[in-house]
Amino acid sequence: MTLVCQANPSQTTDTVVMISPDHFGFNPETAVTNYFQNIPDQAADITRHNALAEFAGLRQALEAHGVQVLSMPSRDDVPTPEATFPNNWFLTLPAAHHATELYVFPMLVPTRQNEVRLQALEQRLADANIALADHHDLRHESTVGEALEGTGSLVLDRVNRQAFAALSPRTSRALTETFSSQAGYQPVFFHAVDQHGQTIYHTNVMLSIGTRFAVLCEQCIPDAKEREQVIEQLGDRELIYITPAQVSHMAGNLLELKNQKGEPLILLSQQARAHLTSVQRAALESYGTLVSAPLDTLETVGGGSARCMVAEIFTGE
Repeated sequence: MTLVCQANPSQTTDTVVMISPDHFGFNPETAVTNYFQNIPDQAADITRHNALAEFAGLRQALEAHGVQVLSMPSRDDVPTPEATFPNNWFLTLPAAHHATELYVFPMLVPTRQNEVRLQALEQRLADANIALADHHDLRHESTVGEALEGTGSLVLDRVNRQAFAALSPRTSRALTETFSSQAGYQPVFFHAVDQHGQTIYHTNVMLSIGTRFAVLCEQCIPDAKEREQVIEQLGDRELIYITPAQVSHMAGNLLELKNQKGEPLILLSQQARAHLTSVQRAALESYGTLVSAPLDTLETVGGGSARCMVAEIFTGE
């Protein structure tokens, strides 16, 4: 087994995988647990056309700011309406010898499980001269109906090796513990609800952890002890608090990256950016350049935003 590279860990990377929404559409299987999803009020081909344009806009924005984007098409042989959210089926950790360590996750519904394409991912990484170390497939560890959806379920503090997990039908406690044991992380469990009291499906819609800051909706954590624990475990980062209403506009679904010069960037959607206050935006801008693009169709129909559309690739020394 390839050893994970733990020396001088970084919270951010300059390389991401994005998957084109070639067959994008409303997925009734996932809408059961994702209340951000809405049935589109336009024809399927228009919805798909708009999603493709939004995907291209976000990719171009990242590339214009110096991020290496490894783009892949969706598969054609089976339905994958939400393939453009690849961070749910895999994440990477830095491994020795400039390689990346891969973790593959069980997703809750069959249409999302169809997105997993290990051979295609390995080839895309190889094309970019990134070696894939031994991978860990948590699908072999899950029971029927048990899910853990990558960095949707797990918001990682990569420096201090903590995995924050809001428990939900898509975020299993047992699988989080399995991942944490294998990866050398400490899990931080809590429960989270939206402004209507419904269970939040993915941790990353209400929590984002950067190098020196974190965006958190503390009001989404109803239990006082759990709320205090999350805040305590975030350490000495500046906490930028957002409201449940802002969560509904994807203001928590953001990600710190860096460009190939090492300069910090903060990725978020145009909607999220517009619903931050001037004070919140200024706080974020003190930690990196904001990179945004309109993602209205992908957010409204797919229920995911900018952070969900990128899967980070970390390589070791």
